[in-house]
Amino acid sequence: MVEVIIDSFLDTLKALPILYLVYLLVVFFSHKNILKTSKKTGPILASALGQIPQCGFSGVMADLYSKRHITMGTLIAVFVATSDEAVPILISEPTLITTLLLLLAIKFVAGISIGYFVDYVLIRDRDVISAKQLNSACHFPEMEEEEEHCHCHEHQSSSNKHTNATQSNNEYANSIFIHALKHTLDIAFYLLIASLVVNLLVYFVGVENISKIMITNSLFQPIIVALIGLIPSCAISVLLVQLFISGILSFGSLVAGLCSGAGLGLVILFTKNKNLKQNIQILLITYIFSALLGFVVNLF
Repeated sequence: MVEVIIDSFLDTLKALPILYLVYLLVVFFSHKNILKTSKKTGPILASALGQIPQCGFSGVMADLYSKRHITMGTLIAVFVATSDEAVPILISEPTLITTLLLLLAIKFVAGISIGYFVDYVLIRDRDVISAKQLNSACHFPEMEEEEEHCHCHEHQSSSNKHTNATQSNNEYANSIFIHALKHTLDIAFYLLIASLVVNLLVYFVGVENISKIMITNSLFQPIIVALIGLIPSCAISVLLVQLFISGILSFGSLVAGLCSGAGLGLVILFTKNKNLKQNIQILLITYIFSALLGFVVNLF
């Protein structure tokens, strides 16, 4: 029992340096003006954003969808492509780099394909507001569309521009390191909890019994795992990766769970978008395609 807890702590500590480096890059790109989109390029951009290991973009996109700034296909594309915290955890396991690259490739292609299928086959009557009318997101991870948030120093006097620019650069650099550290600690906490849950389950329940519950080695396992992925929490992706590393989940099931797992995106969607029918449509489409994709991956 004590050994299980100690091992969970040690595994989490080993992952911290890589987690921090990954989130430094995440925060840097999140400060950039990359959220502008259009109907034609939406699913591609959304799938690219989904490759970044955090669940903030799915929440931002859900908010943009509620404001008619993006299509349903674009929103579902980022939901499917989002890997949340699975990426930094898999990076911290050197033997799983090939698995990570394959996972990201599958989710990227799936996000684009499903996004365009939704926009041009399933749902074709969704009007969107031009991308030119959007403001850029300026902070991380709580990136909200705010009026007059980004450009508040455009009319300052020339004598103050240099000083303000220097201060702005320093604040920007400090914010990157601070945000990355905060996010790393948050995810490290999730990772620790997930590791404890998995290790304690294995200790008390046993691998064989857990495998029976999760119908391990079954082609139909993705159906169950895709349902688990719908739970609106970034910690779910951590748990799924731990189950995969433990050998309880197949690769196809991991794909299914991570494709259906949109982090906090579904919570924001049901909160911001008042059209319940649309929300249920998005939920069902995301689940069905995720489970189907996991099933197909397991076949091969």
